[in-house]
Amino acid sequence: MKYKTLLLITIIMQLGACSGLPTFSNLNKDYTFSEHDSIVIIGVNPRYRIGIQSGKYDGEYWERNELSVLSLNLFPEKGYVVAKLPPLKETEAYALDQVLPDDIGGKRYPLCDKHSTLTFNTIKGKVLYIGDIKLLQKDNKLKISFDSNIEHARKFLLNEYPTLANKLVSAETKIIPTKEECKPETIYIII
Repeated sequence: MKYKTLLLITIIMQLGACSGLPTFSNLNKDYTFSEHDSIVIIGVNPRYRIGIQSGKYDGEYWERNELSVLSLNLFPEKGYVVAKLPPLKETEAYALDQVLPDDIGGKRYPLCDKHSTLTFNTIKGKVLYIGDIKLLQKDNKLKISFDSNIEHARKFLLNEYPTLANKLVSAETKIIPTKEECKPETIYIII
């Protein structure tokens, strides 16, 4: 039994290494920008954990890549998520995929059933302002709205990441429906 558990842990670690792990933290305050990086800044209010996922964009719908993990899975710091994300192919896009108001282990709000979500891509050598995500949890439902205030984001960067502030530009974003149906949550317990 001990060897089966060890084998299972090893396989899970190998699969995680192949698919990559999400970013769980914002950039360090002393981050030095490189022209090879693509940086995103996303406003999030209130301080809920958000999941950003890569997926396919066919011009009408966004569809999550079921074989990959979240690209970003983190809380905003002082109202913003600031992280590196590699550019995707032209037929792909990142999207707000889920919101966890109470952190991991709490209620999860996935964006599915053709709900609209914010989609974007990144550009190598750019610091991109994606926009602001405003969240309101009420009666076991989550209302999501999107807004834009690049000057407020720039002021935040001046205080927290001064080397990025003068490089900030608006990203091209689209609000489009998701393709997949919502599935009941399944919890697997390994014995």
